[in-house]
Amino acid sequence: MVDPFCLFYMKFVEGHQTIDEYYWSKNQTSDRLRAHQGNAFVIICFNHIPQIKRKLDIEGVSLEDSFLCLKGDEGNKGAQIDLIFDRRDNVLNLCEAKSLAASLKWTGETSQTWSTENPCFMGWLAKRRSSSTCS
Repeated sequence: MVDPFCLFYMKFVEGHQTIDEYYWSKNQTSDRLRAHQGNAFVIICFNHIPQIKRKLDIEGVSLEDSFLCLKGDEGNKGAQIDLIFDRRDNVLNLCEAKSLAASLKWTGETSQTWSTENPCFMGWLAKRRSSSTCS
């Protein structure tokens, strides 16, 4: 599902006979609603890639856009990247789409998820670079 309203309707309206009139104010911080908000925001970002490229000042750069979700295993941590701009000029822009009420704090652990220290990410990158039309 790629339409934010349809996704919302299917998760919160369809099949529910009645909803408490205070449902939204009581549940605005629930994990279920926050997960939905995050997913919907990522979809909105994908629907607005030209505008994001313009704001990043890369609209004239030849690139492929995609996302990444790698499952980890016992020895390696997985990785998830919401939006990737794999550019012909051999630059990789990694974008994390967040819908937050507060500021996001970038930590060393966050950096390691997407760094050369992450074997899952480096394996994906090597495969991508060897088969991509943009490399």
